[in-house]
Amino acid sequence: GLLSAGGSFKLSYYNEYKSYLRAALMKLLTSVSVVIFLLIQDSNASRSIECGDMNLSSDVEQLHDAMSGWGTDEDTLIEILTRRCYNDRLAIAREYTRKYDPDEDNDLWDDIKKDTSGDFRASLKPLVMPEAQFLAEEMYYAMKGMGTDENSLINTLMLILGSEHAVLEGVKRYYRDMYDEELVERIPGDTNDEPTFRDFLIVMINRPDFGKGDVNTSLVQEDYDKYLSEYIQNKKINYIIGLLAARSLPHIKALREFYYQKEKKELEIALAEITGHHTEEALTSFITLATDPIYYMADELRISMEGSGTDEELLLRVICTRADKDLALIKDMYKDMTERSLRDDVDDETSGYFRKVLLNLIN
Repeated sequence: GLLSAGGSFKLSYYNEYKSYLRAALMKLLTSVSVVIFLLIQDSNASRSIECGDMNLSSDVEQLHDAMSGWGTDEDTLIEILTRRCYNDRLAIAREYTRKYDPDEDNDLWDDIKKDTSGDFRASLKPLVMPEAQFLAEEMYYAMKGMGTDENSLINTLMLILGSEHAVLEGVKRYYRDMYDEELVERIPGDTNDEPTFRDFLIVMINRPDFGKGDVNTSLVQEDYDKYLSEYIQNKKINYIIGLLAARSLPHIKALREFYYQKEKKELEIALAEITGHHTEEALTSFITLATDPIYYMADELRISMEGSGTDEELLLRVICTRADKDLALIKDMYKDMTERSLRDDVDDETSGYFRKVLLNLIN
């Protein structure tokens, strides 16, 4: 959140014009006697890509031409799809289907699948479909086959819970429509070896809509006094999961801070002492998301590129779903965390057209 009177301010320019912005805002406050809140660390930061600055018909035609005839013009696919905002990309996909596949037997993604492959194909997928549909497919593939990719399952769920509630409802709807089963019905069969992890997934998928998620300090204290402290002491894991699922992210952040004031111990550490394996990872991820979503996203990017090899799926999932939301803040956090730029690390860890897609989104 950057709020200003008149005009728009791109978050990506903030560091360069920090002093100027502060001076201008102070002058504005004095001259017109209004109150402006400058919330630099808000996880719902202004989008860095302006919507509407495109020629819809031209973009659709260029995409079609890029995949017609012999060969594929990958650069055109990348340039158009990475230089348009989320809503404009969806408009392009709809118009593409209307113009070239009126019977809806195929759509833009179907044509891209035919003309691309590997990581490059995967990188274009979240750019041409609704976020909820992409994340529903990510949940499906994390549980497909003989085993479950618990790390992907946890990260995808955090991306869902870190978005507006409509995304969570959309994921459940798309999952039901695409796979002919409810998302929660799929989960027990893949996590029976760890019941508390299974319960975490199910109750979090069924979280209610908390709206703005205002914090009631009396309820925070009550949660600690009556529930959380006793649940942790007696290792009532399912009760803890149920409590956290029934509270908004801002409330959980306040509860974590209150717990530290009383216990002089981080809530994550206390939970780690009574849980383990995927339940511990899921609870820690959720509390981190509630406490500082920018930190959570930056840390997931760090994890995707640390050590030998790169987790391309995790890297792609975070960058593509946050590119139109708060990636500018995530880049700053990543640099504070690693003392390296996200751009440079992605440049070093990836290659080819996949690298070009990610770098365009980062830039």
